[in-house]
Amino acid sequence: MPVADRRVVLMTHHALLREWSLGELRIPNRIVMAPMSTNRADKLGRVTTGLTRYLKRRAAGGCGLIVIESATVDSAFGSSGRTLRIDGDEQISGLRELVDELHETGAVVAAQLWHAGPRAEVKDGLPISPSGATAGMPVSRGLEVSEIEGIARRFIEAADRAVQAGFDAVEIHAAHGYLLHHFIDRITNRRTDEYGGSIQRRYRILADIRAGIRARSQRLPVILRLSLRPDDDSAAIGGAIQDAGFDGVDVRTGFSSMPSAEGVAVEAGYTLELARKLRKHTSQPLMTGGRILTPQDAEEAILKYGLDAVVLGRPLLADPDWVRKAAAGEEITLCVYDCEPSCYGRFKEGDDLHCVFHERRE
Repeated sequence: MPVADRRVVLMTHHALLREWSLGELRIPNRIVMAPMSTNRADKLGRVTTGLTRYLKRRAAGGCGLIVIESATVDSAFGSSGRTLRIDGDEQISGLRELVDELHETGAVVAAQLWHAGPRAEVKDGLPISPSGATAGMPVSRGLEVSEIEGIARRFIEAADRAVQAGFDAVEIHAAHGYLLHHFIDRITNRRTDEYGGSIQRRYRILADIRAGIRARSQRLPVILRLSLRPDDDSAAIGGAIQDAGFDGVDVRTGFSSMPSAEGVAVEAGYTLELARKLRKHTSQPLMTGGRILTPQDAEEAILKYGLDAVVLGRPLLADPDWVRKAAAGEEITLCVYDCEPSCYGRFKEGDDLHCVFHERRE
């Protein structure tokens, strides 16, 4: 599309620029920055200047809500790679400095709370999961009920630290093959006690976490990021989420943040139908992402699929000013997505996450 035509189309895309609510929190526009791991934390899981610069650049580019990369609630059994930690009070000051920098841009900031579970890098013993090893999954050991209760407490305590650090909201990560995803998935959760079986019981740990956070921080908005299967019972899942009292839902799919690695088709908006099915059964704000590359794609997701917001990851690597340019009708540097070598490939090799194709590195 010629630049002139692109500008005419972009200037008509007002749906992306409308405010929306997450609990009592007002978000200035419908674009959410995805919590992509970046390898920019230091080896002790602390905030670095490079991570702050990377996030602040996207916040300054106009994203209404910044969800920072996953922060582990358990560095011994729930972490992998060079990711942030939020499992100790000593991390609060560094996170507070990061949040203060992002707030200077006017962005709303959320912390993603995460336990890697069976995908963790564990020095002693085995990684943990609800039911032990599942065919095709990493080797792990199953959890005792007392351990599950302890994990829920870790998430609750981490949310308390996020509040102390000044975050406006938190997101609970129950997607992409990490620990909480293994609880809610009917294949990986083979428990026969109060944490397994029906959808309500598989979602019990999420309800426990939400209730515990509410008891300490009643007004803190809590988002749930979860992976769904195409044949999941959307009505029952919507009911479980609604009953638990989450303030927003980010719909994902698959046991990897890169579904193409599992052979999942990744055509534009490959999670949109899952979100639309869930939309029929929940009133909470709903968001998703996944190969939504242009403002036209994003607005269609909102208007056609009933989303409240669109989550962008790699498009913001390619162009940190994506939101500002969409609002102004300027040409955007688009993510190529299938480039080689890719941002994700370089990241897996230990490099910091950056756009390889456009050679953009903060």
